Amino acid sequence: MVLAARMGCSCCAAIKKCDVVFAGWRVHREASNRSKAPKARKPKTAMWPYLAFILFFTVSAMGVRRQTISSVWAATCFAVITVFVGLRHHVGMDWNNYLRQMGAVAWSSHSGSIFDIAEPGYALLLYISSLSGIGIYFANLVTAAIFAAGLVAFARRCPTPRLALLAGIPFFTVVVAMSANRQALAAGILMLIFAHWNRATPIAKLAVIALASCFHVSALIFMLFVGLDLKMPKVVKYFAAALAGVVIIYILSQTGRLDYAQETYLSQEEYAQSSGSYLQMLLTVTPALALPLLWRKRHILFGNRLVFQMAIFALLLTPLGYFFPVATARALIYVFPMTMFVFSAVPYMFQEKNRPLILLGLAIVFVAQMVAWLTFSANAIAHFPYDNFLMIDIFEWETGVLN
Repeated sequence: MVLAARMGCSCCAAIKKCDVVFAGWRVHREASNRSKAPKARKPKTAMWPYLAFILFFTVSAMGVRRQTISSVWAATCFAVITVFVGLRHHVGMDWNNYLRQMGAVAWSSHSGSIFDIAEPGYALLLYISSLSGIGIYFANLVTAAIFAAGLVAFARRCPTPRLALLAGIPFFTVVVAMSANRQALAAGILMLIFAHWNRATPIAKLAVIALASCFHVSALIFMLFVGLDLKMPKVVKYFAAALAGVVIIYILSQTGRLDYAQETYLSQEEYAQSSGSYLQMLLTVTPALALPLLWRKRHILFGNRLVFQMAIFALLLTPLGYFFPVATARALIYVFPMTMFVFSAVPYMFQEKNRPLILLGLAIVFVAQMVAWLTFSANAIAHFPYDNFLMIDIFEWETGVLN
């Protein structure tokens, strides 16, 4: 009997060990099943984590006289975003892709170059994550922390900081940061310099843009803004901006990312013609349209020079969206901070006695925006159910690394 008991324990231990070994790779089978399964309506209770998340920021944005973000509140918001986004479990359309990248990096560290897998910065982050013991969760946590730091830092520079932070939750955080890791990380780095753009030197701006491009090479488009911001004659500035464009194309070509961009974002294949991209463009272009439509109010809505330039860039880029919707939507992600700034300036278009009502209306719009996306978007299925690394058992981990 003792022998049988020992054999039973050994079998259980072996089974558990196998479970851990293959936990990082079970996602492939689940991904296949998910793609074939019908998109059944999720129970309403499945949305409560997202509602609780956005209501945390909504309540704080409702106070007209308490719109500043103190250091304590900034740290609190940073922690909430980092934990909710960074420690998510099996959430987001790109979850499986990043698991595969994690596994590829871990394998390539023994047989080849990890920098063939992704941009050097993100490949290095994945490699470090593969050694951390928790795999992709570590990479997601670092990504979310940098994104949250940038989001809060930029929001603090907006006319109505807490409203600006709320404006960045539905799309920028829930949709982008919880799926597109590399671009969210690059956007977070860029927002850190956006918050100090007017005081930063051109060298500092270029250095931060270069750092961001190590995680997603598309961040190099902001070299154009550095050229336009130089204090010199317009002809020279336009030449500098054009030169920056040539440099960007050259770097993309030499690193092989141009071919990747063509295949992923510029082709006529179905996956490069996502209908959801038009909605993403609309979320950024609509606030930008306030520039020509409310020209006399531009000093209120676009009081920041960088925000003004972002709006013009968004409007100029919009026609390309008809031919290359995914590429255009991806590029516009970087100018979404302009949307945050514009919405946060809207209350100042009205008398002070009317501002509480304006804040309430905008808050309802942002909550409705998130609920609508989670309810009707085809990609929202990957956000359900929401699970967190802190609330799952060790045998449920999907690290992406064979242990």
